[in-house]
Amino acid sequence: MHDPLVPTVVKSAVNARHVGKIFPSRPKLFSLPVELICRILAFLPPRDLARCSQINRFVRDIYLSSSHLRYITELALHGMAQAPSSSDIPYHHRLTRLKEYSERWTRLKPLNKYSINMTENGCVYDFAGGIYANGHGSHPPVSGPLKFHRLPTATDDPFSPLKTWTHMQLIDEGGQFLDFCMDPTQDLLVMVSSAPINRDHKYIVHMRSLTTNEPHPNAPLPNRAWIDRTGPPIEQTFHHVRIHIVDDIVAILADDGATTVRLSLFNWRSDCDYIVTMENDMAAHVDDFCLLSRTSFLTVDFNGCLGFYTFTDPALYNRGASVLPPVRRARFGLPRPSDGWEYWGIILSFNPVTDVAPLKQDKSGLLHAPALFQCADEDRVLLCTFNLFNQTNQRTSSHTLIMRTRVFFESVPLSKTDWEDWGPENTRWFIHQYEAPWIHSIHGYRIVDKTAGGEGETDRFRLVIRDFNPRLIRVDIDEKDADRMKNVTAPTVVKVDEFPEEISTYLPYREVTSQEAYSCSNVMIDDSKIVLCQRDNEHHLEGIDVLVF
Repeated sequence: MHDPLVPTVVKSAVNARHVGKIFPSRPKLFSLPVELICRILAFLPPRDLARCSQINRFVRDIYLSSSHLRYITELALHGMAQAPSSSDIPYHHRLTRLKEYSERWTRLKPLNKYSINMTENGCVYDFAGGIYANGHGSHPPVSGPLKFHRLPTATDDPFSPLKTWTHMQLIDEGGQFLDFCMDPTQDLLVMVSSAPINRDHKYIVHMRSLTTNEPHPNAPLPNRAWIDRTGPPIEQTFHHVRIHIVDDIVAILADDGATTVRLSLFNWRSDCDYIVTMENDMAAHVDDFCLLSRTSFLTVDFNGCLGFYTFTDPALYNRGASVLPPVRRARFGLPRPSDGWEYWGIILSFNPVTDVAPLKQDKSGLLHAPALFQCADEDRVLLCTFNLFNQTNQRTSSHTLIMRTRVFFESVPLSKTDWEDWGPENTRWFIHQYEAPWIHSIHGYRIVDKTAGGEGETDRFRLVIRDFNPRLIRVDIDEKDADRMKNVTAPTVVKVDEFPEEISTYLPYREVTSQEAYSCSNVMIDDSKIVLCQRDNEHHLEGIDVLVF
């Protein structure tokens, strides 16, 4: 009979390494200089960095003493990301600014308020990068000029005069200025004009410097001919133009009201004259569109169907690549209206995250310094404003649908998704008592709106911010703020004649109402400002108030 085997443990390199991690005799990481440890820890995802600081006393001491590490976790906590700029601003200043910025937006308490009189009244305008621009004229085509206002920021001297400048000569003789769009981070002004009658194309797209009105130095082709001329002259027809810019991509939708609806994209920094164009049979049904990134866009047609498209950078055509028309990857339906009702005037508005580093030096002093941080990309929302119209009784109603853009990027290729399968969980529906939000009423996670100012205040309104940052919903609201702040997680139920079935939407958000009432007709928003527009009875712009956060 044999003696039973005595169990033994065979030492191995793997076991030794694991034991060394659990019971280190001398932690090598902690023997490094603190500055180097901070650099190493900065590569951790924010969630892991926060956990490490909670379970290890040495890491916690380093974390608490490092503005850089705390800035990383604070950005993630607020759903923000570092902006693509090589800023030399110290991290402790960035951290302070981030906390003040978040606190002011959370409680809707601006740092300063500025009032600006508007002597010009134009039908075309734009608001981007802290610049407000307005053109003269009552309807397109616009005679010009364009006037630009550099709106104040939190770091500006409140007693310094506001900077303005004007572009007098917009286009060459023989054409008509139709619309424009700007990207101050690239000192870029894009204008679309009708071509002179003797040209063989309908439009000219101009790439100019926003500050000088000269051809943009980074645009090898500052004047691009677009759309071959067919049918009646454009001057004799109605025309609608929509322009979007994301990084080096310019996208334009044009409808001349007679023969042509065209959606095209090109790379304005490239010397390639190739223009990617949506197939005509699809473009003919497009009511509006918006760029979601520099390689994708969303369209909406007259029947309330959304189309998600991707495209190849047109600049690759010069390198021998096969550049095809935009490819429709998926379709998403909006709720079907009741008999006699139809969608009308659908507008999409979105602010994509840019990847191009802002200008490092602005010699003119007219543009703002690059932002320190921006909203993270994955949870941004899109604003869809539309009317419903009944031809029988001439009734109309105004609606807004807030959509989480992530659902489009996660869609199954070449799929058609009915509203019931995508809408309720990824949207929030609003019916408007007052005028619906305008194109610039959205930025990042936030939508700005207005509500009644109080009893007897018919011309004054309180501001309402609906913030769809999912991280805010996880934070409880202080009792002292409960009268004007709430987390909305219960569904919004829409039961109206315009739709045959009840509509429920569930996208959660936080709503904050301002304590102060303001005089305003429409409201706009960007990352650090709310702009209140005052208009007369004929809708002419008289002035704006700027709330700075």
